[in-house]
Amino acid sequence: MKHTEVKSKQIVAIIPPDVAPGLKLSGVKVIETPSQDEARARVEELLDEQGAAVLILSDRFYAKLAGRVRERLDEAVLPMLVNLPDKVSFEETEEDHRKYVSELIRRAIGFQIKVS
Repeated sequence: MKHTEVKSKQIVAIIPPDVAPGLKLSGVKVIETPSQDEARARVEELLDEQGAAVLILSDRFYAKLAGRVRERLDEAVLPMLVNLPDKVSFEETEEDHRKYVSELIRRAIGFQIKVS
């Protein structure tokens, strides 16, 4: 009987340094990056390597991803994308909060729902 090697997939977080300490305590593989460009490069590497089962990505980084990278993430089975809201996400107007929550719901269930 032939044994096949199974590579385990992991949970990876690409987040800014101010958010990293809490996730490190949870045992998640944390990639700290202070810049949008570096975050985009790390996301593209993860997509190409296919080594992550779950990708936790800071909202501030997700919002600045190029359209094609965002589409790859949204359409991929793995890694499953989990957006991590951060302080920046909640420093806007009430209308921005509604749009933000609507977008989270749309990504989670695949339908656009108006939040009022």
